[in-house]
Amino acid sequence: MKTILTLLITVIAAFGISAQTFEMVKDINPGSADSTPKYLIATDDYLFFAADYYDGQSENLRLWKTDGTEAGT
Repeated sequence: MKTILTLLITVIAAFGISAQTFEMVKDINPGSADSTPKYLIATDDYLFFAADYYDGQSENLRLWKTDGTEAGT
């Protein structure tokens, strides 16, 4: 969860949004493992990033994008 909170804060900063409270947008790596987002690139509408994803057998780096909503991640 701490990784998702970090991601959310990064999304907020990238889009220049002011907020006083934070909440998880989406748990992109369910379970206890962190997703460790990296290589963040912000555009006008999306934040693109790479994050670790555990598929049940091994951990892989995957490309993600978010518009700051659960449905848009």
